[in-house]
Amino acid sequence: MLVATLAQTAGQLNTLIVTRNALIESLRAGVFNELQERNIYFGTPDIDGRVDRRYFDTLNAIYQHTDDALFFGLEICDELVRHGNKLIATFREQFRKDKVPAISKPDFSKAKEADLIPDYDNYRDWFTGFRKIAP
Repeated sequence: MLVATLAQTAGQLNTLIVTRNALIESLRAGVFNELQERNIYFGTPDIDGRVDRRYFDTLNAIYQHTDDALFFGLEICDELVRHGNKLIATFREQFRKDKVPAISKPDFSKAKEADLIPDYDNYRDWFTGFRKIAP
């Protein structure tokens, strides 16, 4: 499920980036006056009180989907390491081999220290929707 979620998140992130780029191009094209550009860029009300939040909301969605992609990608890494370690244990048990290659685990500690990794608590509800199936 993690891989499917990451693929979906990456697809949505790509769509959001295309949307943002199209909005930027429309601003560059000079279709809007300076006041309209500011209102669109910052999502503030125009003279009539209307708010165009497309750019503002698109940037917020890009931010969230980037966090989602990071989180689910890291979860996939952790899951692959756990699975690899289970395979090593099974191999050792079945073949009585002591010399088995170790599973490499990426070190994201610097990214965590720099607060670049999304907080697990933000995704806790996502994990409650899945049950572990006994082997």
